[in-house]
Amino acid sequence: MYMKQRYRLVPISLLDAVNIGNLELVHKILGEFDGDVDDVGGFSPLRAAAFQGMVEIVELLLRNGADPLVNNKDGKFALDFARKGNHDNIIESIEHWLLS
Repeated sequence: MYMKQRYRLVPISLLDAVNIGNLELVHKILGEFDGDVDDVGGFSPLRAAAFQGMVEIVELLLRNGADPLVNNKDGKFALDFARKGNHDNIIESIEHWLLS
């Protein structure tokens, strides 16, 4: 998947799609990337979506195999990032997924 940027095509990752909040694009490229891989800042697509309050993307990632029990190098989980952002709806979604 590529995105046009300043007159050139650059590859777009799942994390990029999450960071721009594009649910359709996340869904489209979901199978091409591992949802649990961290970038250099310690964010996975799931942790990034949880931190940014993107409940639909969090739920899509969970339904497609992203694991909320994978932590980053600092020991933080998606649930920690949802709590940090005070995103109660995401906390509920992750907790529901963990209990099911």
